[in-house]
Amino acid sequence: MASPKFVLGLVILIAIFHILGTIYSWYWIIGYFDMLMHFSGGFWLASLFLFFFLPKITIIKYKTFIQAVLTVSFSAFVGVLWEFFEFGLSFFILGDNFSGFIQHGLPDTLSDLVFDILGGFACFCIYKIFNEKSLKSLNKTDF
Repeated sequence: MASPKFVLGLVILIAIFHILGTIYSWYWIIGYFDMLMHFSGGFWLASLFLFFFLPKITIIKYKTFIQAVLTVSFSAFVGVLWEFFEFGLSFFILGDNFSGFIQHGLPDTLSDLVFDILGGFACFCIYKIFNEKSLKSLNKTDF
């Protein structure tokens, strides 16, 4: 699952939907579109972590709980950085008149972070399911 092609393809797909969502006002027309985008972003960040960083951390290779915490934490951390970016853009660049244009307050921020975390957790669960299936198929001996 977490291959370079998958990670790159997913970020391209997310970027396309973000551009289309901005052009066609899907963020404002479709109430759950922002949640879907944050879920997808969290999923992508987790796949990025699972491909690039997790294999290099050998001490936790077989500890599923620690792998899950690190993967979801990576998605959450980047999600928090993104929320700071949105706040800074909204407040400092656009000014007080447009401060609600990008950042819609605490409920929006918390919803965004929850969906970042859920996306990261979903990616980890899918990764573990596929990883366990591939390990079982490698361990089978055919007579």
